[in-house]
Amino acid sequence: MSKEVEKYLKAGPPFVGDSQFSDLDVIKKAGASWSGSTKQWVAKDRETFIALVETGRWHPINCARPAEVVAQIRREQREEHDRDMKSRTASKASSLTAEEQERIRRDRNGISADTPEQLAKLAAMGITPEMIRPAMSHSGLGPYGGQSDAFRLLRGLLYKIITVEQVISGKITVEDKDAMEEKQKRRNARLAQETAKQFASTEAVPMAISSVWGGEAQPTRMQAWEREDYVYPEQTYVHTCCEVCGTLIMDQFLECSCVATWKQCHKCGYKRRLENGACVQECACNRAADNPPPPPPPPRPSPPR
Repeated sequence: MSKEVEKYLKAGPPFVGDSQFSDLDVIKKAGASWSGSTKQWVAKDRETFIALVETGRWHPINCARPAEVVAQIRREQREEHDRDMKSRTASKASSLTAEEQERIRRDRNGISADTPEQLAKLAAMGITPEMIRPAMSHSGLGPYGGQSDAFRLLRGLLYKIITVEQVISGKITVEDKDAMEEKQKRRNARLAQETAKQFASTEAVPMAISSVWGGEAQPTRMQAWEREDYVYPEQTYVHTCCEVCGTLIMDQFLECSCVATWKQCHKCGYKRRLENGACVQECACNRAADNPPPPPPPPRPSPPR
C-alpha cells in the first residue's frame, strides 16, 4: 500500500467527490449523500466509496489513485473476514469436549474401534492405549481405509515405518524433505534404467505419423504385448479372505485386521495364514474338494456425504 493511499484512508470518511448533474440518479442510487457545507456528493463509509468509484460517474477529490484505494479497502475487508472466521472456528472447536472431537475424527475418517487382540499385542511391546492416538500424526502410516488406530500402528511397526521407541517417547519423526527428495530421485533413476532396458530389448518398427505431425515416418519401438504372437499370461493371483476376521487379503500388504502373517502360494495364487510358523489356513493346493477357500467379502458401501 502506497503512502498516498494510506494517508487518504487514514483521513477517513466522508469522502468528497465530483460528479455531473446529469449523473444525479446514478450517484444517488450508489448511496451518495449530499453535503450542504461542500455542496458536493460524498461517501459516508468505505462501502459507499467503492460503489461510487465503480459507477465511473463520481471522482473523489484529493485522491489520485481511486482504484488502489478500492483494492486496499477490499483487501482489509477480506483480512477482517478471515480473522472473524478463524475466531469463530476456534471458539467452536474449544467448546467441544475431547470425547466429541475424537468422535468427529473417527466418523470423518471411518475409523473402526481398536480390538482387544490389537491392544494386547501393543501392550506386549510396552505401548499403552494412551500412546496410540499421538502416534497417528506419523504421515508414513498411510490412510485409514476404515482400519483402527491400533491396526495402523501395528502395521507401521511391522514394516518398520515407526519404532516402539518413537511411540513410547511420543517423539514422532519422519524423514526430512531433503532425504525424501533424494529417495525419490533414486527411485526415479532406477525406474528410468529399467525402462531404458525394456526399450532397448524391443524391436524397432516404423510408425507413420506424417498425417498428424507432418514430415517423414519416424521409428518407434514395439512393445512385447503389441506383437501378433504375444500370449497374455494366465491370471494366477486370486482373492483370499481371512476365515477369522473376514478381511480380504491384499497382494500389496499380505495382512488382515487381526495382523496375522500371510504367504502367497505361487502355484494356486491363494494365500496361507501362518501362526508361530504353522499354517492355520491352507491355500487351495492343500484343501479338500469339499472345503474350498472362503469367497471374498462384498465391497464396502461408500459413506454417505
